[in-house]
Amino acid sequence: MYYNTDVYDILPYHHNYTPAGDQVSTAYFIPAYAIVNRPDCTDERGWTDPEKGKAYYNAERDKKAKDPNALIIYCAEYCFTAEEAFSLEGENKFNKVIIAEQLANIRLHKMAPKV
Repeated sequence: MYYNTDVYDILPYHHNYTPAGDQVSTAYFIPAYAIVNRPDCTDERGWTDPEKGKAYYNAERDKKAKDPNALIIYCAEYCFTAEEAFSLEGENKFNKVIIAEQLANIRLHKMAPKV
């Protein structure tokens, strides 16, 4: 959905928040460094200086670097790019394949237990 805005009728958002800095059209995304709510990173209007925001989060990431799993989780929660946000996909407690099969059985094949 994020990358195929036309297919899913999502209003495209043009930005360059990609690992390479390329201009892309995707669903809406705001990197964590653009909304840091700290006095040393924002001005009196609440606008965050992106360079100061990146410096703050990079310092936090450096603290997590000793534990790779903690770093991956932190980067996914406070992401600079959508790819970082999606990095934890598949790490949840629910098996997506089984859920998709169950949903197909219920919706398409009308195979559901009677309630």
